[in-house]
Amino acid sequence: MVLLIVAIAMWLTAYEMPPTSRPELRIAAAALLALSGVAIAVAGALALRRAKTTTNPLQPQTASVLVVTGVYKHTRNPMYVGLCLLLVAWAVCLWSAWALFGPVVFIFYISRFQIRPEERALTALFDSEYPAYKARVRPWLLKPDRRPTFAQRFSTPEANPEKCTLRWLLLSDSRENHPTHWENEPKRLFLQ
Repeated sequence: MVLLIVAIAMWLTAYEMPPTSRPELRIAAAALLALSGVAIAVAGALALRRAKTTTNPLQPQTASVLVVTGVYKHTRNPMYVGLCLLLVAWAVCLWSAWALFGPVVFIFYISRFQIRPEERALTALFDSEYPAYKARVRPWLLKPDRRPTFAQRFSTPEANPEKCTLRWLLLSDSRENHPTHWENEPKRLFLQ
């Protein structure tokens, strides 16, 4: 239902952008995105059916098994990812910058009003398994990046003392207070 509402809103707010020189490329891209979305959503539904657990997103508390294989190794919500790809395909088909807000609205709405309640129910059902799965797999399509972030790489003395020295010099009011021993450095300076 949310998908349909968002798709209609995208169509109503779509303003024609300048036509592309090759509209067949736009249609081909939209078809490829739509087919990918359908494939991901169907793979998610089939994985749940094979495990003989519920596919009803309105009753996650009736789940009998936590499915972590197949497409669920890559995303916790393949059916929502598939629906989002359908909306992206529709935006490409409409060829409107305004229509690109549709998938964004869909992601925010589904994350807040559908995924969070589902995750609470699954955490209650699968006490130790679901939090570990949640830490390992992203809710949408991309896997978590195991590499340290920019802030983690350059804000701790253990990671890169030279960069921390530069950071200290840039953030400090006076250069005379530069620490000579990192263990004496207050941690709060590195978290700013």
